[in-house]
Amino acid sequence: SATDFSGLSPRPAGSDGFVRIRDGHFATDSGRLKMWGVNTCFAGNFPTHDEAERVAAHLAKLGVNAVRMHHHDSAQSPRGLWGPVVDGRRTFDPEMLDRQDYFLDQLHRRGIYANLNLHVGRTFTEAEGFVSKNLPRAVRYDKYLLYFEPRMRELFKAFCRDYLTHTNRYRGLRRVDDPGIAMIEISNENSFSKLGPDIAAQLPEPYRGEFRLQWNDWLARHYASTEALRAA
Repeated sequence: SATDFSGLSPRPAGSDGFVRIRDGHFATDSGRLKMWGVNTCFAGNFPTHDEAERVAAHLAKLGVNAVRMHHHDSAQSPRGLWGPVVDGRRTFDPEMLDRQDYFLDQLHRRGIYANLNLHVGRTFTEAEGFVSKNLPRAVRYDKYLLYFEPRMRELFKAFCRDYLTHTNRYRGLRRVDDPGIAMIEISNENSFSKLGPDIAAQLPEPYRGEFRLQWNDWLARHYASTEALRAA
């Protein structure tokens, strides 16, 4: 009909190569690419197969050609990606992973690219071996701690590796190899730079001590002595 804009988006998304930056603009092998997109959040990232088909078709009809999958990591299944913690590590819920795979496939078939967010609302838990009580509200979702806490960084990297090398069976591609995925956001919101170092004094142990240790190590590498630091 006259209100159907789906014909404006080449199908499938990624058929003309990976999205990249050219002269300050998004581009594919076919030239410059403009995106008009929406967010899906929480359980909206994991529709049933029937819902995925209808949602993807409707978004394409509206002319949407990009979907940002946001807060997929913020909750347990069925509202999020996570299954139980096993041996100190969170696992993926296989049904939620399958739903997201199918949703991505349906979006890409209709010319809709994806933006995947890797860390949005995940909070590392007691079951994973972390202190999660008495944290300042400003550091919720561990967006501050993730910048310096060593084991959090290790587990986050492991999650990124597992998530991005996962093969979507409906696409027959690992996510790192799928040109329908236009971009990756490593961490949503840089709370560390925004909040500054003063917030570290409000952290419970062991985070406060770890921050002080790394801060003093950095100072020692940049200044020969306390007197040199004071002079600077």
